[in-house]
Amino acid sequence: MKLSENFYLSEFEHSDYALRNDIDNTAPPAVVANLQRLCIDILQPLRGRIERPIRITSGYRCRQLNGSIGGSPRSAHIAGLAADIQVPCMTPLEVAEALAEIRCDKIIQEFDGWVHVQVAPTGAEPRLALYTACRAHGRTHYVPGLMPADEAAARV
Repeated sequence: MKLSENFYLSEFEHSDYALRNDIDNTAPPAVVANLQRLCIDILQPLRGRIERPIRITSGYRCRQLNGSIGGSPRSAHIAGLAADIQVPCMTPLEVAEALAEIRCDKIIQEFDGWVHVQVAPTGAEPRLALYTACRAHGRTHYVPGLMPADEAAARV
């Protein structure tokens, strides 16, 4: 099923972990509607802005999958409101900065490896929250703003 011009539902449902562990990660209709908003409102405009393909590294996660991989019980991935992405030939910080020009609910540049992007729930205003995730002192920290992870770690 096509969610927008360049994005398909299968990209968001795919999980190697789910396949290896026989977890059904099929998105229900309400989640599909959220994923479509994520694509139309955020990912498609990003693709148009950067003129490059976007790789979905983690999209929808059913509760069983999310729990199995150690995701937060409140993860926006469960509702289809978030995706983790990478863009070939761009750093995660560059991708996050390009996303910051689009009205996203939340953007997290995670560990200089990928970008977590969220669309606001239906009817809610986007919070326009920007964070950098880093590891410091044996824990994960979310530092306000977009920056290289080592700079964020130095601020903790």
